Amino acid sequence: MPSFNANIAPLTGRESEILAEFSNGLTSKQVSGKLGIKFDTVETYRKSILRKLGATNTTMAVANALRWRMMI
Repeated sequence: MPSFNANIAPLTGRESEILAEFSNGLTSKQVSGKLGIKFDTVETYRKSILRKLGATNTTMAVANALRWRMMI
């Protein structure tokens, strides 16, 4: 299993923060409330995370990040 996929773009700090919240089981609405940002902003970050990690859904994004050791 590779530790990193060289074809992916690195996540920004905020994207990593939001992905970590998703990995804790939070929904976009819950992340929005916890971080004090608009729901639409969370959704924009989520879509960027999916694109960067080559994922079709949030669960796959978290799995890919774990697989490529992008998050602990």
